[in-house]
Amino acid sequence: MTAAWHDYNDQSGGGYMARTKRLKTRVAEGHGVPEHAAGVGMRALREHLNAASDRSTDYGFTGGYDHSDSNSYPRELLNHKDWDHMEPQQVSLRQPIHASQSDMHAESVAHNFFHPGKPHPADLDEIGNPDHDPTHDSMPLPTHVRTDLPRLYRNEQGQMHVVDGHHRLAADMLLRKPHAKALVWDASNPPTKKPDEQLPLF
Repeated sequence: MTAAWHDYNDQSGGGYMARTKRLKTRVAEGHGVPEHAAGVGMRALREHLNAASDRSTDYGFTGGYDHSDSNSYPRELLNHKDWDHMEPQQVSLRQPIHASQSDMHAESVAHNFFHPGKPHPADLDEIGNPDHDPTHDSMPLPTHVRTDLPRLYRNEQGQMHVVDGHHRLAADMLLRKPHAKALVWDASNPPTKKPDEQLPLF
C-alpha cells in the first residue's frame, strides 16, 4: 500500500473526521459490529500499520510457529480437498488461537478489515486501501482448495491452530469479535467425505 489509510487525502471535501466516520460506519456494517468497536479496531489497526514490524502475537494469537514446525498442524492438511465437505462453525476467539506464522502483514489485515469477504486486489500497492474496491480488480482465487473461510486445526489436546486465514482472524480480533466463522478440522473427529454422486444410467 502506498500510504497508511489514515494519511490518504479525503477527496469528498468532508475532511479527515468525516472520512473516518464514513469508514467506521462501513466497517461496522460490513462486520456486523457496533460503531464503537469499529472505532477501537481502526485505532489499533493504525498502530499496526505504523509499526516497524508486526507479529502474530501482537494481534492476540498464541505462539507463532513457522509453517514447518511440527507443533503446528499436519502439513498435508494445507491443501487437503476434504475441507470442501466441511460445514462452517462459529469458533470462539476468547480461547487461545495458535498462529502457524510469526510475521504478519498489516496491509493484509487492513484489507480484511475494510473489505471483508473480498479477495486481495491484483495491484499489490492497493492492498489495505479502504478506498480501492477490489471487486473488479482482484487476484484470481486458487481452485484446488476452499479459501472463503479461515481454516483451523484442533489437535488431540484441544488446541486450536490456524492452517489458513491469519489476516482474516486478526481483523476479527481487532474488532473484538467474540466468534469467527471458520472451517475446523478436528483431529479427534476427522471429516468424512461425502459420497461421490453417481452418474445417471442411460
